Amino acid sequence: MAGAGALLGALGRRSGAPAAPRWRFSLDDTFRWSLAGDRAPLIDGAAVAVELWGTPPVLLGDLEGVRRLRTGDRRGGVWTVVGRAGTVEVTAQFGDGPPPAITMRVRGLDEPRDLAALHFSEGAAAPGRLVWLNGYGSDSPCAIVPTGQASGRTGHWQIAFLGGAELAMQFGGADGAAGVFSLEGGLLRASCRFPRRTLGAERGPVACTLTIVPGRDALEALGRLDAGAVGPAGNDDPAPAGWRTRRALGALTREEDVLAQLEVLGRELSPAVFRLVQLDRGYQRGLGDWDMGAGFPHGHRWLTDRVHAMGLQAALWIAPFHAAEDSPVAVEHPGWLLTGEGGRPLAVDTGAGPAPAFILDGSQRPVQDWMRALARRAVGEWGYDQLTLALPPEAARDLFAERGASSYEALRAGLRALREGAARAFVAAEGAPLQHLLGLVDQVRVCPGVTDAWRDIVLAARGVLLRAHLGRRAWLNDPDAVLLGPPLTADEARTWASVCALAGGPIMVDDALTSLPPDRFDILRRVLPAVPVRGRPADLTSESVTLGRVPSWIVAQVRGDWWTLAAVNWDDQPTRLEADLSDLGLRGPLAVWDAWNQARLPDVRGHLALDLPTHGAMVLGLRRPKAAPFVVGTSRHLVQGALDLEAEHWDSRRRVLSGRSSRLDGRPYAITIGVPPGFHPRRCGGDAACEVSHPHQGDGRTVRLEFAAPPSEIAWEVGF
Repeated sequence: MAGAGALLGALGRRSGAPAAPRWRFSLDDTFRWSLAGDRAPLIDGAAVAVELWGTPPVLLGDLEGVRRLRTGDRRGGVWTVVGRAGTVEVTAQFGDGPPPAITMRVRGLDEPRDLAALHFSEGAAAPGRLVWLNGYGSDSPCAIVPTGQASGRTGHWQIAFLGGAELAMQFGGADGAAGVFSLEGGLLRASCRFPRRTLGAERGPVACTLTIVPGRDALEALGRLDAGAVGPAGNDDPAPAGWRTRRALGALTREEDVLAQLEVLGRELSPAVFRLVQLDRGYQRGLGDWDMGAGFPHGHRWLTDRVHAMGLQAALWIAPFHAAEDSPVAVEHPGWLLTGEGGRPLAVDTGAGPAPAFILDGSQRPVQDWMRALARRAVGEWGYDQLTLALPPEAARDLFAERGASSYEALRAGLRALREGAARAFVAAEGAPLQHLLGLVDQVRVCPGVTDAWRDIVLAARGVLLRAHLGRRAWLNDPDAVLLGPPLTADEARTWASVCALAGGPIMVDDALTSLPPDRFDILRRVLPAVPVRGRPADLTSESVTLGRVPSWIVAQVRGDWWTLAAVNWDDQPTRLEADLSDLGLRGPLAVWDAWNQARLPDVRGHLALDLPTHGAMVLGLRRPKAAPFVVGTSRHLVQGALDLEAEHWDSRRRVLSGRSSRLDGRPYAITIGVPPGFHPRRCGGDAACEVSHPHQGDGRTVRLEFAAPPSEIAWEVGF
């Protein structure tokens, strides 16, 4: 494909948003496309091409019988170009948006042909910026590198140019191909790649869409693009929180071991905030046979009935695309298996034993019926409230599905059947290409699986933070598991719990509850329930992150004047972290609350410096100080202002600060109030007995209301 055009570095010359769309496509005489705004060209002279298997790419302008049509008005429109490449018809549409997008559709007109790729652009990335590259699947790493050093790098589904003026691109979740961005020798190529998708008069067409998102915050723009894709969980609902058997019990899970863990769970944690029990791998007869094995003689329904009797919900892990070689589904239906080169069933290593496993071809109607029935049985007959689907990346990479479908189409067809069978149950996923999970699941693991080794936690944290823009938009971001017990130190456990809490996703514990030390239960209680926030890394463009390090600053705006900020030391020695708060989006004076240590720190403005222990973290509540008394922090949850404080009101005439706190868990509860000069506390009152204390005797900056045994909701007040 011939090189053409450039992504120009003139994005910074933007004016305020006009009434009409800011960006418009234009086509030259050879059908190369350009995208320009009111004053700045963005992409100039890029080429579109179709590539059939075994033949060179054919540029849009070189198609047979090519013609174009413009529809729309001065506020925006669409260019449509149609032509043929032999027996294949190609349609390209350039829509001004917002946001601007290119859609290519290809259909076969006669004898079958295999499609290799659709190429959307080729150009030179503007120098002097950073590029964020997304990994292929859950376990695949992301990267942020200087554009000039990105040669040879590849990104999947999404790409973003960061620093100063910004730009993002994304392929569609429903595309029948893998969206790939490659950088080589200064050139950026955006392509949809097919593992031999067959086209023909009797085969369905395919389509791919590339959306281009100019904006001042490229990753946030990508997140907004996916807003609303999340399923029944909803953007503002709490994420699941609970315990799973994976690491605690391992592959040799037994019924009695699960019951022993449930006993501790019921004693130590409230079902109102920690209510999900997930049965993970090890219970089944085998891959492809999801009935209970010998370790669970009473079966699925017996176990879920006991979980529900405790006021909890039950979740089940299944790998619905996997089938062991000797499983009934593989033995009885060999034609259902996805094939590799030569038409042979593809055997994959699942890590579950020496025997190979095959992958079911989700494009086939009988396979879809089988998956739909499996999900319906798990939810309706077995009684599970949530399904967690293990989806191997092999299910959609370089494989050959039956009936001409691409393996990506096969994956989504199978997922749709599972989603239909699960009905209103919550559906989570891990593995598989992230692009093709969009819109079909409620929750996705966005990082490698964690272990109790600190290096694995660091890798997982990098995945969670570099994909933070997807959280509560495309789906709930799953950080895999909150690990709390030894060999992790208390500082390490608090650090990982802090990252998970600010991710706004599920809080699932993998430790054996029967052996978890009491102080680690205290850490867990401070991050329950999972609160609906979306913390974002605030130092993505720092030099340390471009060198492969994990972001050290995480910020979430919880209310209009209340933020939670985490500072994390990933290093193997104590360190001092410093930041300009204006660079983090926090300007003006701020009252500071140390959420883990329950103490007010000196107010800050502009510069912040923190001393952190090895692998340690500080989580700060930051709030605009007021001229009258105000709540500066509470003891209920690590993420300040997100959970318990329902109302707060200052009555200047009576000189009374009052409020209402809810979702308390029966433990002692405290509210710390910032006291400006000239105010002195006189009394406290409300629904529950309280005491007034001065944690910093003599400084007059704070007063603390303490409730020894509060009910789940209290109204309180303090006079001054």
